[in-house]
Amino acid sequence: MDEAAIWLAERLGLDWEQMRLDDAGRHFTNGEEPGDADQESPSDAEDETTANGNGKASQERTPDMSVLHRHQLPAPQLPLEVFGPFWAPQLAHWAKAAAAPVDYVAASVLTGAAMLIGNSRWVSPHFQWAEPPVLWTMLIGPPSASKSPAMSFMIQIMRDVESDLTRDFAEKVGQWEIADKAAGLHRTEWQKQFDAAIKKGEPHPPLPPTG
Repeated sequence: MDEAAIWLAERLGLDWEQMRLDDAGRHFTNGEEPGDADQESPSDAEDETTANGNGKASQERTPDMSVLHRHQLPAPQLPLEVFGPFWAPQLAHWAKAAAAPVDYVAASVLTGAAMLIGNSRWVSPHFQWAEPPVLWTMLIGPPSASKSPAMSFMIQIMRDVESDLTRDFAEKVGQWEIADKAAGLHRTEWQKQFDAAIKKGEPHPPLPPTG
């Protein structure tokens, strides 16, 4: 028995060491030979018929090995033309480069585009109904189906965008820290003047500018 059949037999609580399969998929125990299953004695057949009660020999309690075979319907064809004259050939090119289904690439691009748009744009199919461009997608396929290569193109685009947006990040953080420190000092000085004015019964000074 192969590893998958052994795994299934163990999950079903069967002793796989005492069970083997012949070429026709029928099981026989140790000490028997594959052809022995075909040489059933009449008494055995009568016993099975009697136990079944309906005139048909009862089937042996063996695991259904068909679950070990892949029964998968093909995915519906993606209407690539809906992506327009630019993106349709681009998606096909990326899919060919990644050796992946074009569906994987298209789903990754749509999800990445929705993320980049974010909350800045909402769609409204009709009055009083608006939705943000949030897409939840999943690439489903067996191992080595090129799911990760299919996502790599859009991931690289987002990394480039992030790199451009954060090019002067350190400088902007430094400027903010200086402004924050200055604002804190102005606030402290204003608080002193405010307390002194209240004690003297004088008008209190206005708040310092926040900009």
